[in-house]
Amino acid sequence: MKDIFSYLSGGKENSILHKMIRILLGSNLIVILVLVIIAFYGLGSALYQAEEMGHKLGEVSYQNSSELLVKQRQEELMYITSDNAKIINLYMVSNVYDVQAIAHEASELYRHSGFYPPRNVAVPNAEGFQPLKIYLQHGTEVNPDNYRQEIALMANIEGLFVRLMECNDMVKSYFITSKHNYTLSVDEPSDVERSKESTPKVVYNAVETDWYKEAVEQGKPVFTDVRMFSFSNEPGLFCACPYYDDNSSLLGVAAVEISLENLRILVKDTNLPNAGFCFVLDKNGRVILSSQSEAYQAGAEMELPVDLKKDIRVANNQGLSQIAQNMTLGQKGIHLAEIDGDEYFVAYAPIECTGWSFATVFAKDDVIAPVEQNKENIELLTADLMDDMERNIDSIVLFMVLSILFLLLFVIKIGQKVSGRFVASIQKLTNGVRDLTKRAIVGTLHAFGELPEKGNKRSNNSFAQRVEIHSGDEIEELANCFNIMTEELEGYMNTLVAETAEKERIATELTLAQDIQMGVLPHKFPPFPEHKEFDLFASMESAKEVGGDFYDFYMVDDHRLAVTIADVSGKGVGAAMFMAISKTILKNLLLTGNNLTLSDIMAHANNQLKADNTARMFVTVFIGLLDIRTGRFEYVNGGHNPSLVYEKDKGAFRYLDVEANFVLAGRKNIAYESQSIILKPGDGLFLYTDGVTEAMNDKDELYGEERLLSYLNKSSNANNPRDLIEDISKTIVDFVGDAEQSDDITMLGLTYWGPSGET
Repeated sequence: MKDIFSYLSGGKENSILHKMIRILLGSNLIVILVLVIIAFYGLGSALYQAEEMGHKLGEVSYQNSSELLVKQRQEELMYITSDNAKIINLYMVSNVYDVQAIAHEASELYRHSGFYPPRNVAVPNAEGFQPLKIYLQHGTEVNPDNYRQEIALMANIEGLFVRLMECNDMVKSYFITSKHNYTLSVDEPSDVERSKESTPKVVYNAVETDWYKEAVEQGKPVFTDVRMFSFSNEPGLFCACPYYDDNSSLLGVAAVEISLENLRILVKDTNLPNAGFCFVLDKNGRVILSSQSEAYQAGAEMELPVDLKKDIRVANNQGLSQIAQNMTLGQKGIHLAEIDGDEYFVAYAPIECTGWSFATVFAKDDVIAPVEQNKENIELLTADLMDDMERNIDSIVLFMVLSILFLLLFVIKIGQKVSGRFVASIQKLTNGVRDLTKRAIVGTLHAFGELPEKGNKRSNNSFAQRVEIHSGDEIEELANCFNIMTEELEGYMNTLVAETAEKERIATELTLAQDIQMGVLPHKFPPFPEHKEFDLFASMESAKEVGGDFYDFYMVDDHRLAVTIADVSGKGVGAAMFMAISKTILKNLLLTGNNLTLSDIMAHANNQLKADNTARMFVTVFIGLLDIRTGRFEYVNGGHNPSLVYEKDKGAFRYLDVEANFVLAGRKNIAYESQSIILKPGDGLFLYTDGVTEAMNDKDELYGEERLLSYLNKSSNANNPRDLIEDISKTIVDFVGDAEQSDDITMLGLTYWGPSGET
């Protein structure tokens, strides 16, 4: 050491320079040692606090994100449950409309008995019994001869029974029972044709049944409890409604026998992931429908079997019993319960018109699985950041040791420079930590896919904690870097949760809207094989973003065919629901409005749809009635695209001359003007929605009305509706190319062959 001092002081051991160097070296050495101790302590403390903060942030973010994910899945579960309950409610309400229409018709027959001819009614027997034909049953003490004129008058209701039967595949039998205890019925063909033993009995005390008594007592449409029908060995129930004379005196009860088979298929086809399932509970606490096939097996060892004798409310499983009680009280909610030894989330919502309740069941593990994965990801991210931090600090320590040795040798001449490097090294560490944080977060975002930079940000106090170090040096900057990392991690988590929730919501809504839209359209072709007077075919191709197109066709009576094509404004579940309502109203008015013209029916439908139309939706409609005896086609166009008519003698299509009537649900009290043409044998009609003419290719060109007319006239299948529609569909596909379909494409073709069914 003396040699070094002597060398630095020029060999003068007691010189001022020697002393100054000694003092300078000693003081600098002390300062360096103190700084080293402070630096090591600061780095150690920062590393320790960073590790603690990282683990705490990871735990807090796991807890809060877990709560968000569980809440999100519960909301999704309730969304699925509520929508399915509404769908089933719509199905059951349609049966109420049917029985009300029958009650109204029965009352009208009494009021205007002079307008109807007497009709013969047979009693059921094995040899002469025919499907879709009205037959008579009576009580034990009733002599039908005493009411022969009344029975012959009421038999005129057979036509309505048959039309309703063709339009409602849930109903097994339509019937009316007079207060005099005789019953007139029409049964579904499939049930009647099973065997001779299944022929109904002549003696039937209908006035003693529960459906008759409940309807009379309540004076309005009622649903009975679900029971097993011995006739079909299927679960079902009755819907009944009383009818009265002009003095409000009871005349009898109209009723329908409803099978739950179609609802069972609907429940079974509900799209639920993994171990999820759904069921329907009636107001007596019995499971009447289930998506689990094994629930229908006799003696099934499970807690939710389809068993009309088992009340779930008195089950030994207290959690499941409480849920069943809430469901029978018409409540809506979601709870955790143990079912068959496993934990499930059970969401339930009421089916209002029947007093039933629909429940959707998700396994708890399916709900918690994303939460556990989220925890694992956060732990891995935190561990990686801590490993990188430790490696950087190890490098700093090594660099500091080398710097101290260098300073001891050259402290006088390069002390300032070495100090600058020390400060620069700490700054370099700070920049490295900041860059490392950004890279880690960006890498995580890319691992989960591209996420939008802007979105709905949710406040999350779990990321409010910050590293609080106020040393005034680079160590404080290091703490600030950790704070920046925390803020960016918060943004990442909020963006991830919001984006995932939005995608799942949109996917669920589109699926439900498509189910509603396709479920209400007729799909059987040919629809009326017994009628050779015409040929009919229709199709609809839904767009990715579901709209509200629909078509419909049905026989109003023995000689009039109704056809409808329409387009509801808007997209999604709302448009699909409005579509179903519009279709039901138009059909009910046509089937029950015997004294209404086609113009009046459109006006009534417009006023009904406009009432309580808070969503401000509207629907364009083209509706027509074809008299298959004469070929007269009466139609009303409510703001819809002009349809086309094919004239066989000219061998070409042309657009119909249509009045510019207003759309439905736009304004109340609108008058609609009807028009008519005469179709000759071999003539036809082509109906469509704007999804055809407004189909667009990748050059933003429209398919258009002129191109449609041209392709129709080029087709060699003008008299074959199915092939004609397929030809037009191919031209649309070729025209659009790779462009995305933006609207529903709906078409309906009709060829009239004349009253004898010959060209």
